[in-house]
Amino acid sequence: MANNILTLAVEGSAPVLPKPLQSWQTVVAATTQPMAEDEPVVFASVPRQPDFVVAAVAPSARYPQSEQRLSVEVQVRNDGASWQGEGDAMLDLVATWDSGPGVGMWAGQTQLSALAAGQPMSVTLELAPPPSLDRPHRLVVTINPTQRVPEPDATDNQLTTVDDYRPTSCRTYPPTGSTSSV
Repeated sequence: MANNILTLAVEGSAPVLPKPLQSWQTVVAATTQPMAEDEPVVFASVPRQPDFVVAAVAPSARYPQSEQRLSVEVQVRNDGASWQGEGDAMLDLVATWDSGPGVGMWAGQTQLSALAAGQPMSVTLELAPPPSLDRPHRLVVTINPTQRVPEPDATDNQLTTVDDYRPTSCRTYPPTGSTSSV
C-alpha cells in the first residue's frame, strides 16, 4: 500500500521546525499506510493563513422611515491565523444589493487593518439606498471579495440577508378585514 498517503495537520508549534519558524507555521506530516517501523515520515511546513468569516448581519432598523439612513452591524471573525495589514494592504468588507460584488449594485464598504485569530469584530456599515423601492432587496455582505489576502477557505466569506430594507412608506400590505361578494 505504498501509494496511500495520509496527512496529519499539527496546529501550533512543532518540534521538527527551528524555533523562529514554530510561531508562524503549521507542520504537515505525511506517511504511507500502513506505517511500519522502517517506513519514513516526511514533514513539510506550510504557512499558517487567516480564514475570514462573515458571521452575522443585523440591520439598524427593521422598518426604516423614509428619512432614516440605512446601516447594518456586521460581525466578522478570523478562524485562522491572526492577520495584520502591512502598508496599503487592507481587508475589504463590501455590501452589495441583490447579488455579490461585481454583479450586485454597490451598497457600502469599509476596510479593516487587522483581525486577530478567533476574535469576533463588529463593524457598522453605512448603506446607500437600494436601487429601487418598488420591491424588497437582498443585501450581500462579503469580506475579502478579491482574495487580496490569501486564505484556505473562502466559502464562508459571504452572507446574504433577506430583510426588506425599504422604508415603511414604500411597502404595500394586503388589506385587512376586507370581504368580497359574488
